[in-house]
Amino acid sequence: MAKGLPTYEEVVEAALEVFTQYDTALTLRQLYYRLVSRHLFPNTINSYKRLSRLMVRAREEGDVPVNCLEDRSRRILGRGDAGYTSAQDFLKRRLASLRESYKEFRMPMWDAQPNYIVVSLEKDALSRLVGDVANQYAVRTFPTRGYPSFTYVQRMAGYIRNRLKGKPTVVLYFGDFDPSGIDIERDL
Repeated sequence: MAKGLPTYEEVVEAALEVFTQYDTALTLRQLYYRLVSRHLFPNTINSYKRLSRLMVRAREEGDVPVNCLEDRSRRILGRGDAGYTSAQDFLKRRLASLRESYKEFRMPMWDAQPNYIVVSLEKDALSRLVGDVANQYAVRTFPTRGYPSFTYVQRMAGYIRNRLKGKPTVVLYFGDFDPSGIDIERDL
């Protein structure tokens, strides 16, 4: 890259290279930090905003796949107008689902272990990446997004207490190695 701001083409090329390293969509923030670490952008608010604009353009123009980035900060609520067209349609779909349900049967893999494992993660930006790996081992991931609220800690405790049947539980905490990141572990 030449001195100064990267061109649209340089950003698209670098972003595509980053996307190929993952089997899942990234957040804009994850992509941004990967590009900052490559010295493509300085770590500034203006650089982040510029990358956001360039990624919108790249997806609109088809230079980057539309689904390569995800927005986990906004949710779609409600079920919409889902339903069945008739009672026969309902029965047909339910029976088809029942015929395929054997594929979902599995024994709980942690029941035979002396401890359960859960993951607590300070950075929500990493929750999809860490969660995808943890899920392969039937490990629940709890992204705290910084200091967790009392309500969130109670939800974690409730999961451990109710779902994990009182078995000793190891909480693997991943956070920044800075004063607040270290203190979050104590706070949990």
